[in-house]
Amino acid sequence: MISQAVSLKEENVRYPSETVALGEKRSDAGDFYMDIYENGGNDFSGVAGQCRHDGSGPGSQAGGSNYALADGSARFMKFPRVLSPLNLWCVGDADRAANAVSF
Repeated sequence: MISQAVSLKEENVRYPSETVALGEKRSDAGDFYMDIYENGGNDFSGVAGQCRHDGSGPGSQAGGSNYALADGSARFMKFPRVLSPLNLWCVGDADRAANAVSF
């Protein structure tokens, strides 16, 4: 069986310096892809490591993580910057707002 790859064209990323392409994940998570709709969203279900550094351990909402952005840069962002006030895992304006997390 041959699977068909799904991709996103770089030209469709409207805010490349503010769109996350790669992020850290929990060490014990087997996920390889970010899926915002899987089990309530990998962005907030605990799969994505939002607080891998400067936090107080697993489950902490202190600190932040390193992210690779669509423009090729990498940045440390403190929690919850990637999820609020806009969800930077999303590409479209409507999705960025609709999938933002309120704390």
